[in-house]
Amino acid sequence: MSVRALVSEVDRPDWVEQGAEALQDGVRQAYDALGPARQPTMDFWHGTWTGHPLHPLLTDVTIGMWMATAVFDALGTATGDRGLDTCARATIAVGLASGVATATAGITDWMHLQDHPRRVGFVHALLNISSLAFYGASLMMRRRGRRAAGRNVAMAGLAVASTAAYLGSEMTYGLRVGADHTAGYALPEDWVAVLAEGELQEGTPQRVVANDVPVVLVRQGHEIHALVATCSHLGGPLDEGRVHDGSIMCPWHGSRYALHDGRLEHGPSVYWQPALETRVRAGQIEVRGAPRPPSRPEWEPEHAVREYVLEPVGAPVPDGGGEP
Repeated sequence: MSVRALVSEVDRPDWVEQGAEALQDGVRQAYDALGPARQPTMDFWHGTWTGHPLHPLLTDVTIGMWMATAVFDALGTATGDRGLDTCARATIAVGLASGVATATAGITDWMHLQDHPRRVGFVHALLNISSLAFYGASLMMRRRGRRAAGRNVAMAGLAVASTAAYLGSEMTYGLRVGADHTAGYALPEDWVAVLAEGELQEGTPQRVVANDVPVVLVRQGHEIHALVATCSHLGGPLDEGRVHDGSIMCPWHGSRYALHDGRLEHGPSVYWQPALETRVRAGQIEVRGAPRPPSRPEWEPEHAVREYVLEPVGAPVPDGGGEP
C-alpha cells in the first residue's frame, strides 16, 4: 500500500471523527470564553498580522530543534562528550516551548475545518502532542542522569514527529489547508460587462461571473465594489456574506474584507481578497482586474483608524505631456 493510500485511511475509524468533533467543540468554547479578546487572539495565532499562516513558520523552529537534538545525541554517543548532552537538553527545552506555540497556532487553524481535512488534522495533532510527550520524558530522563534512555526516547519522538510532519504536508499540499484559495484565478484585463446596473440592490451582495471568475458586486451609495466571490481562506461564498460598515464578511468562518480594495480586516484568513475595478457603461456594470496587493501587506487591526485616498484610474494626460 502506498503512503498516500495510508493517509487516506487514517480518518476512517469512528473514534477519529468523535475525537475531532469533541476537540473542535472544546477549542471553540475556550475561545468563546475570552469574550472581547477572542478575535484579536485568534487573529494572532492565525497569523493575520504576518500576511501568512503562523503555524508553518513555527513548525520550522520545532522540527529544527528536534533535528539538532538528534545530531547532538549522535555526536555525544560517538565521542562520549557529555557537553553535547547539555546542548541536547537545551534544544529539547526550546523545542518543547516552540512546540506548544506551534500546536496552539495549528489547532486555531484546524478548528475551522470539516470532514476529511478535519479528521486528518486531528490525527496530525495527536501525533504531534505525542511527540511532545516523548521529548518531555526524554528531558526528564536526562536531568536524572539517564542519558542513554533519554536519547532512545528522543529518537522515538523524532519518528512520531516525522510522521506528523508528513500528514501536515498532505494537509497543505494535498488538501490546500492554509493556501490562498483565490490564487488560481486570472482576473480579466479588459472591461467585461457582468450585470445590468438596475439589477444591483443597495447593500445586497450579488454574484456574477467575469471570464469564468466568480465575482461579488456590492452597491454602496454611488459606488459599486467588486471582489472575487471565493473567500481566500477556505473557499466560502462571499456573495452569501453580510455587508457592514464598508466590508463584507464570509458566511463560513467570518473572515472580513474591505469592499473597496479587498483589504483583510480580520481572520481567520491571512490573505487580502482580490479586488476588481468597476464602471457603468450603457446601463451595464463592467469589471476588470485591479493590481493585486503585496503578498504580505501591513496588517491593520479591525479597530484601527484608516484614511484612504482614492485616485482616478486612467486619468487623461494633458497635451504635450507624453514622451516625445
